[in-house]
Amino acid sequence: MNETASTGILGFLALIVLLALVAGGLYGCPKYNVYSSRMRGQAELAQAQGNRMALVAQAGAEDEASIKRAEAAGRRVAGWVKAAKEGCAELGRTAPDEKKECEDMLIKDNLTFSVAHEGNQGVTLIIGAPANVSVPAKTNGN
Repeated sequence: MNETASTGILGFLALIVLLALVAGGLYGCPKYNVYSSRMRGQAELAQAQGNRMALVAQAGAEDEASIKRAEAAGRRVAGWVKAAKEGCAELGRTAPDEKKECEDMLIKDNLTFSVAHEGNQGVTLIIGAPANVSVPAKTNGN
């Protein structure tokens, strides 16, 4: 073979390889974009599901915490009532009207201390009609 023919055959083979690469790129790029979009969508879906599960777990924890706080408040109030009855008995307040007034005053004192101590400004707690307390919210001007 002469040199011109072998150069022509190499050029032709190079052209065939180049056309094969271009054709592969034209076929493969859209397929890759579809695959990439699908993978990105699956990742976003997995993240959204994880976020949802975290929110559900947080809501459950908040529910459980609020139940525990309510149970603790009930125990606290029961303790205040018991202490008020014992305190009024020790003070000698045994007449029915005097005893009731003494107990209400002691319970109100405990409520006021507890609400103020926990920093719950703006909260109104009512336990029975005579024993209630309101702690006004602090304003920026005061």
